[in-house]
Amino acid sequence: MLIIHDARIPEEATCRLQQYGKTIPFMSQDIVPKPVAGHPDIFLCQVDDQLIIAPDIFETYHHLLKSSNFKLLKGKSSLKNSQNKPVYYNAVITDDLIIHHKNFTDEIILENSGNRKYIHVNQAFTRCSLLPLKDNRFITSDRGIEKQLLIEGFDCLYVNPRKIILPGYAYGLIGGCMGVSNQNLFIIGNVKNIDNPTQFVDFVEKSGYTIVELYGGSLFDGGGLIIHD
Repeated sequence: MLIIHDARIPEEATCRLQQYGKTIPFMSQDIVPKPVAGHPDIFLCQVDDQLIIAPDIFETYHHLLKSSNFKLLKGKSSLKNSQNKPVYYNAVITDDLIIHHKNFTDEIILENSGNRKYIHVNQAFTRCSLLPLKDNRFITSDRGIEKQLLIEGFDCLYVNPRKIILPGYAYGLIGGCMGVSNQNLFIIGNVKNIDNPTQFVDFVEKSGYTIVELYGGSLFDGGGLIIHD
């Protein structure tokens, strides 16, 4: 298993991830604001076995990932001048859906997403705010996304983000704290620090996952975990 994670997540979390597979710590320089410079979900978008990589970092991470089972594709949209909206690769992709803001999704993501249905949401930091589970069940920290997914008929659990740590910002977002692989939901933090821990655990277990807490502290937004089995 290959796991791409922010190089700045707590050391205990990194060590725990290393028990499950090969880890690649991620970091960029002088492209996006420093708090999200190590966030994989800002620069990378996974579509099935394809990994679409922002052109700003393509050469570096193509070299690091060329021996992986990913098909590596260079995105079209540079993040260098995106200011406070580095969102082109921050789409959520499921087996049959793309969920993102329609004005921002990188062209290469769209070209390689087949016949998936596009669901527009106003929150362009979609993957930061949303974790897809099996059978189109979702966890989100954005009320607008929650509302849209409920309209579409999907099960969606809202988690208040105010306790999530993201150094440099007042708080982080729930999608950035987590990643899934097979039957495991990895979370950077302890679920007891969520406002609704019992409801959260029940929702995750009913979705068919075992929760793996990567360290014992507050939830930490590291831009998600990109995991390839």
